[in-house]
Amino acid sequence: MFKQPRPLLLSLFYNFVLTPVIAWFLVQGMAGSPELALGFYLVMLIPGSSMAIAYTGMAGGSLELATVAQAAGFLVAPLMLPLFILKTSVTRSHLHDQAASGVSEAARWPRGCV
Repeated sequence: MFKQPRPLLLSLFYNFVLTPVIAWFLVQGMAGSPELALGFYLVMLIPGSSMAIAYTGMAGGSLELATVAQAAGFLVAPLMLPLFILKTSVTRSHLHDQAASGVSEAARWPRGCV
């Protein structure tokens, strides 16, 4: 397994490079609030559930690799997620400023539009 690290490295690349880029482009296309963007980032950037291991088994893939990739993703995510959030347009200070104003984005829209 560790003699050939390519599959594990590809998994980490997909989870922590490719997926964040796709998430960023999708958020740029959304016309939502910063809270919605932050929620979307959290859903997209946290590695998938352990069902991925079961799906790998059903597809005849390597359960050992799927298990190690899942564990590696869960170990790397707490380190990478804050970096992704800091590098995006959804910043803590922006959310704090909006919360301090006491008016949410949805409250600024006319009734019936939300």
